Amino acid sequence: STDPPAKKLRVIEMSSIPASAQQYWHSNNTGAYHDPPALSPDDPESLQILKTLAASSPHPQHSIVDAYTPAEAAHLLVSLGAAKAKEPIDHLFLKAFLAGVYLSFGGLLYITVGGGSAGLNATNPGIVRLLEGLVFPVGLFLIVITGTELFTGNCVTFTVSTLAGHTTLYDLIFNLTIAFIGNLAGSLFFAGILVYYADSTALGDPYKHFLITTAGNKVNTPGWHQIFLRAISCNWLVCLAIYIASMSKDVISKLVVIYVIIGAFISLAFEHVVANFFLLPLAMMVGQGGQPFSVGKYIWKSVVPVTIGNLVGGCLFVGVPVWYLYIAGPAPWHRGRKGKQEPGTGEGGPTKK
Repeated sequence: STDPPAKKLRVIEMSSIPASAQQYWHSNNTGAYHDPPALSPDDPESLQILKTLAASSPHPQHSIVDAYTPAEAAHLLVSLGAAKAKEPIDHLFLKAFLAGVYLSFGGLLYITVGGGSAGLNATNPGIVRLLEGLVFPVGLFLIVITGTELFTGNCVTFTVSTLAGHTTLYDLIFNLTIAFIGNLAGSLFFAGILVYYADSTALGDPYKHFLITTAGNKVNTPGWHQIFLRAISCNWLVCLAIYIASMSKDVISKLVVIYVIIGAFISLAFEHVVANFFLLPLAMMVGQGGQPFSVGKYIWKSVVPVTIGNLVGGCLFVGVPVWYLYIAGPAPWHRGRKGKQEPGTGEGGPTKK
């Protein structure tokens, strides 16, 4: 017989395999194996299905960490970017509009806590910063859980999927542009209609004083380059929150990740363009002749540097490294070394087009 020597196989009945693992098996082998499949630790494909079986086991005590690996999360971002690229423009804009509203809910909480803590701020400003960081992340949590479109978060998603070849540069520019416009529209709607026109209690003192002072400190005090650099740090953290939250398999884990990381950028007073879409225009609305700055200054000293900085932080400092480490495969100077990986595999297996 010309057949290769038989290996010692671990045979598993298909009925005992979780549905998710069965789907993985059939989608990757298309009938190349018979039912029941024979899984061998010596075969790379068998090892992959065994990992999937372990991850989907109904007995969590056999799994050390119930989360996706960084490489698997990178491939999830690729798939997410490809799905977002197929979104109809009306759905994309509506999701972006809602994301602007959701983030503004966190912004209003930020004003309420910061403005209502004047006495504490005089003696323990660090505690107030921490409290502000604890309430603002509700906005991003709502965005992630509802699947809406945030300009800053999509920076990492589309950078990874575009570099992986699953979306185009046009897809990236189109999505970020519509998300940017939709986020702005939602934020202005919330600020102008649901807060200012509704005469929210957050517009009375001491909240009004806190709002105008904070807005002035964001635009009037720092230089253009300082605002730009703060925006880089901000979206570095925001996109890390999106990436790490994608590793989580349950809502509670996503909640913890988002609150810890987004709370950090708020406490550190970094600059987020969509958060500023709500905060700074609202400050101009309530200024009534004593506006902290003009519309032109707001655009030049906030919208422009913060948008560019957020793009750099999310695309260059998060998206590119995630793609390079977990999707791109070995660089040319690594080829020929022992233990090299096939291009595009990372730790999470190849990404299919």
